[in-house]
Amino acid sequence: MVKRRASGRWCRVTDLALAIPGIVLAVAAVIAPVPAWAEPAATSGPATRVYGSTTTFMTVGQVLDPNDPTSRVYQFPILEYLTVGADNVGVPGLSLQFRGFGMIQPTNQLGENIFTGDLLAGTLSYRDPKRRVEARLGRQLVTTIASGLVQMDGVWVKVRPGANIDLQAYGGWMPDAEFHHSSDRVAFGARIAYDPWDWGRIGLAYAGEHDQGILSRSSLSLDYALRRVRGLEIAGWVAMDGLVGAFQETGNSVSYKPHRDWRVSVDYGFFNPAARLPLTSIFRVFTDARHHKVGAEVAWRSPGMLGIDLSGRYFNYGGDGHGYQLGFKPTLRTKGKVSSVSGIEVARLRNPSNGYTEARVFTSIRPHRIFELTLDIDNFFYDEAVNGWEAWRRADPNGVTAYHYTGSGGYKRSHVVGMTAGVDVCHGCRVSGEVSATVNPDFTQRWAGLLKFQYAFSKKVK
Repeated sequence: MVKRRASGRWCRVTDLALAIPGIVLAVAAVIAPVPAWAEPAATSGPATRVYGSTTTFMTVGQVLDPNDPTSRVYQFPILEYLTVGADNVGVPGLSLQFRGFGMIQPTNQLGENIFTGDLLAGTLSYRDPKRRVEARLGRQLVTTIASGLVQMDGVWVKVRPGANIDLQAYGGWMPDAEFHHSSDRVAFGARIAYDPWDWGRIGLAYAGEHDQGILSRSSLSLDYALRRVRGLEIAGWVAMDGLVGAFQETGNSVSYKPHRDWRVSVDYGFFNPAARLPLTSIFRVFTDARHHKVGAEVAWRSPGMLGIDLSGRYFNYGGDGHGYQLGFKPTLRTKGKVSSVSGIEVARLRNPSNGYTEARVFTSIRPHRIFELTLDIDNFFYDEAVNGWEAWRRADPNGVTAYHYTGSGGYKRSHVVGMTAGVDVCHGCRVSGEVSATVNPDFTQRWAGLLKFQYAFSKKVK
């Protein structure tokens, strides 16, 4: 199901943004019907591989009308997600890839554009056969401990000069959804690590952002991993805020498999939701809940069909702010001509203001190798009644009284039921459908449907 962004609107894009997914679709349409080419001779070196995939989402669902909060309307967005690329293009290790989407909103635009889209990634990359040098040029996602997840139009380089040393550096402009750029809105960073691959790593990274004439973000992090003992893995990271010279975040975990059927893990973290946002972001105002998290998980998988997961976490928000999360999920798997995964999940979540108990039943079954059916029934029971936005606006269309999230007159339960059916039409081609019904504080009954077409191909050429 297509989800809206937090603002409730899809961002506009320029003609160039819409043209690029169209070009990618045209290229995929030309390449996809071509039959498999002859395999290259063994002496010709690495073969060029051309690949691509396309997924069409045709959806229908009820949404609240921002122009009339007392009513709901149906939207029918049609979304196309495309990937096309090639490996070993002329030179071994040279690759090209594009990923993007386009969407049509034919009815009830609610202030949005009829046509929207964006280029999510478009890179020209190179990796030498010995994996000593890697480089990417173009629109890409950069992930280091310090940077988090950054989308940029720029260059990323990774070098392993020897002695198990790993060097990385990146820099570029951070684009918005309208393909507008500003020479002042940039991201940059670097990482150096001792990474022997077989037993662990230790690395030091820096990430910075510059926006609106100031250094809006500066983060220094240390990450590590240790796998010297068989079945035992220790990993974690620590980050410092360079702008204020203070501790920022940390996450640490220990995982151990004493037996092939058992896995035990514990973790600890301290998180500041605003730490990864630039100083120029207005969202820092709403994300100041620093908290500690301590958790543990035990998983058991029998050689046969049964599996059980137990988990628990404790949260400390400072002062009297405490919370916890508990989970229990047994599953049953069957193999053979009829394969399936079924189970139940019981969870408990509590925070300083409210809490809920979750009861879920789910199953996925393949009665035939080309068919798959799923059913998911999820129920939430709140400790304190929740006042839905829709119910409040119906009772007070002009919004004279203040909206309170919890209180008398609200709803104490939510229910979500979803069913899917899919069939593999041919190699790489799949058609599936989904229907779901939701009853929650905002929707006394919300229906949504999804029809999805998927096609993927991979060919080797001379």
